[in-house]
Amino acid sequence: MSGAPWLTVMVLARDAEARIGACLDSLAPLGAEIVVVDDQSRDRTIAVAEARGARVITHPMADFAQQRNLAIDGSSGDWIMAVDSDETAPPELLAEVRQLIANPGAVVAARISLLNHLLGRPLWHAEDRPAIRLFRRGAGRFAGGTHEKLELPDGAAVVKLRHRLVHHPYPTIADLVRKQNFYTDRDHGLPEHGALHDLVLLPGRRFLSSYLRSQGFRDGIAGFAWSVFTGFYMFLLGVKRIEARQAAARAAEGRAGASSQAGPPEDR
Repeated sequence: MSGAPWLTVMVLARDAEARIGACLDSLAPLGAEIVVVDDQSRDRTIAVAEARGARVITHPMADFAQQRNLAIDGSSGDWIMAVDSDETAPPELLAEVRQLIANPGAVVAARISLLNHLLGRPLWHAEDRPAIRLFRRGAGRFAGGTHEKLELPDGAAVVKLRHRLVHHPYPTIADLVRKQNFYTDRDHGLPEHGALHDLVLLPGRRFLSSYLRSQGFRDGIAGFAWSVFTGFYMFLLGVKRIEARQAAARAAEGRAGASSQAGPPEDR
């Protein structure tokens, strides 16, 4: 693959000084081009990334899809791998990535799961939803706001890699709660189905899927906590939608009342 690099790794970051070094160090054995899209970090994130040879694009966050598409536009690799600053890539995953790119056949993309961590322990079983993290350049673009995904042509060949990215999303439970509040303020991807569905059935299904179907109970108290917070995210999202709908209705009533009090316009 002379000319363009064989692989570009895109990394999204904001105020990630404490973790982006470990992320980039884990990717170094690939010898890939590294493109970091930084959301106006206020710490030394950019300096740490540039010290490890990364090219940094600074751009304020509108949504995650836009940030990833900026990274695609700024990359030159034949393949692109998407990683976040709170993730690291173990050697087994890097070997799998090399193997796929060396002999891709008709494959255009690969899904990669996360080995999430909570309360200081890995969650080998609690629910994780693999996402496309490795793809041929030009295969597609990202769409969606909070939970972005790569849109591929119908029938595109996608495989799932066996090894996982190691993910440390929440240093503390306070960070988890803060992030859930942040994301549910911006997550508008699901339609409303009524209070019973949105506040009881959907959160309950998410909890049971993580704790029982995915056997999160095997991860101990951390697996239980992860599953509870997975369900609570959906509950919080449902409550905020009800709150927003009620606020919109009150605002509409206020406008209607103000209009009726104003009376008909005077003849001139």
